Amino acid sequence: MLSYRFGKRDGRAPEGKTAVASATLPEFTVAVCTRNRSRSLSRTLESVARQEASVAWETLVVDNGSTDDTAERVRARAADFPVALRLEHETVPGAGAARNRALAAARGRVLLFADDDVTCRPGWLAEHVRAFADPNVIGSGGRILPNLPPDAPQWLRDALPKEAGGPTARYDFGMESREILPGNDVYPAFTANMGVARDRGIALGGFRTDLGPGTRIPFGEDVEFFSRLMKLSGRCLYLPDAVVDHHIPPARTTREYYFHWYQNLGRASIAANGPMSRVTRMGKLFRYGPRLATWALRSGRRYRNPYDQLDTRRKFEHARGRCLELLGR
Repeated sequence: MLSYRFGKRDGRAPEGKTAVASATLPEFTVAVCTRNRSRSLSRTLESVARQEASVAWETLVVDNGSTDDTAERVRARAADFPVALRLEHETVPGAGAARNRALAAARGRVLLFADDDVTCRPGWLAEHVRAFADPNVIGSGGRILPNLPPDAPQWLRDALPKEAGGPTARYDFGMESREILPGNDVYPAFTANMGVARDRGIALGGFRTDLGPGTRIPFGEDVEFFSRLMKLSGRCLYLPDAVVDHHIPPARTTREYYFHWYQNLGRASIAANGPMSRVTRMGKLFRYGPRLATWALRSGRRYRNPYDQLDTRRKFEHARGRCLELLGR
């Protein structure tokens, strides 16, 4: 079942110290959705506070049920934040629900998402503002560069330049700005560094709430959302100079996590299609089953290049995830 959820609020700032309204409505809202990452969130907010832009903007934190000191930290930082810093709460668990709350509560014409585990480099906001100066632009995606822990294994470091997306959410398609189009080599943007025209996001129905962190399939809601956005009239741009550093914890640098991530990616690719009949499911199983067998056989081979072995197992897990989701397991 395709599931979306919007709050009933009208987008106006609630009363209180963390929601001081500007005399002029902001053009941009920087939205950070979070849950139990107060220290990491503080680092993200400090990098946001250093941004400069030629338009009025605000910052919105959506707390998705944190039990740590997230709310206290945000309220304390709001006192001397350079722009309005507001706090919203979303009780329904899941990143999709939190981002839909951001869509509903934002006051800006453009909503710029950043994750709570990134550091935004200088010029990040200004580059997105420059892109949306074109009234035909409805979406944007900036570079996401993984910041690995010092003891990250060499196999992961070697794999990074060969992958886009993946467990580290690397999003780097070179230093030339260009359009993100269906079927080209620039993937739909990730919410670690994504801009969207707020009215278009609302018209789309927002983010899926059955995909993403906090749900059974812990990612995919942002790519699915941006894929729908790309089908609307308007331009979506890749912005190489709008850069965030994505801080990767040690737990996400293991082979176990790496392969499990690709299995979940396979699940997400099936779940994103929504409900399907039994006949359709069986048809897809006959399509992906042989692929699973092929990659299973190839995974037993020896490869001279260590990445070829890694890539084979990755493809196996991806096909396995698709088959498991089709079987309802």
